[in-house]
Amino acid sequence: MAALQTFAQQPGTTAYSFLNLPYGAKLGGVGGVNVSLLANDPNLFLSNPALASDSLANRPTVNFTTFPTGIGFSSATYSRSFGKAGLWSAGVQYLSYGKIDSYDATGVATGSFTPKDYAVTISHVRSANNFRFGASLKVVGSDIAGYRGSAALLDMGGLFVHPNQRFTVGLSIKNFGFEWQHQSDVVDTQLPFDVQAGASIKPEHMPFRFSLTLHHLYQWDLTQPNETLTNAFADNLMRHVVIGGEFLLNKHINVLFGYNHLRRRELRLESSGGFSGFSIGMDIKARAFELVYAYGGYHVAGNANMFTLSINLNEMIKN
Repeated sequence: MAALQTFAQQPGTTAYSFLNLPYGAKLGGVGGVNVSLLANDPNLFLSNPALASDSLANRPTVNFTTFPTGIGFSSATYSRSFGKAGLWSAGVQYLSYGKIDSYDATGVATGSFTPKDYAVTISHVRSANNFRFGASLKVVGSDIAGYRGSAALLDMGGLFVHPNQRFTVGLSIKNFGFEWQHQSDVVDTQLPFDVQAGASIKPEHMPFRFSLTLHHLYQWDLTQPNETLTNAFADNLMRHVVIGGEFLLNKHINVLFGYNHLRRRELRLESSGGFSGFSIGMDIKARAFELVYAYGGYHVAGNANMFTLSINLNEMIKN
């Protein structure tokens, strides 16, 4: 669990850090952070509210991710267009850390508890020429052995879509808001605020889509206390970078890959990095159904398996 909580965190104690986890298998497959990927994925409004589009409406989507030691992350999303009221999207997320034994101060077992986090999101997007603007309101909560916390958070995002090329640029300001119930009065926690920007491009006549995303733009130093680096500037720069891509094999199958340097640096062992920071996946489309699987490298002790199933109700009705 400690490794999971460490992912994508700036140094310090951050509450509701589960909001930094990939929301679906496609996002997980391309590195876990992306705000510019205008893809066939109804989950992406959770990463940047401006990524929602009418083409993704009426497509309920469910996601499930398994982490080591029984940790499970589930979510579901749905978008619908309401005419002049525009496109609205909703999502729910639930993270269970599994059953953990509890003990009193003398070491006597007192039972067990199941820590859990959750979030409910409502999002709206508007378009103006080649630009899209979106906002998401989130109510988030956490419960660890009876210690509960709650917060209201806001995401704001923008997207530029090139009129002639398959080129997009995105910006997302995420998770700013306030807590109305603090989980602890002793530990001073921060909200998982972030500023992310990125670009995605599919070169003409090439079956390939490439994304470059920068995160934690408001904070330069992402190193851990007492960490020794041989090339501190280059390593710190790369900790802000996530690289992702898709091989578009045909209209039914895409192959996903990604690299997240911050994840690799924070979750690797000192003697070996293994697969930490890397991710691979596959996106399979068949009529009204789309199934995505991704395998994400988190820690040598265990990695993440991510699944997404999306159903296009418009196609089902048409057929």
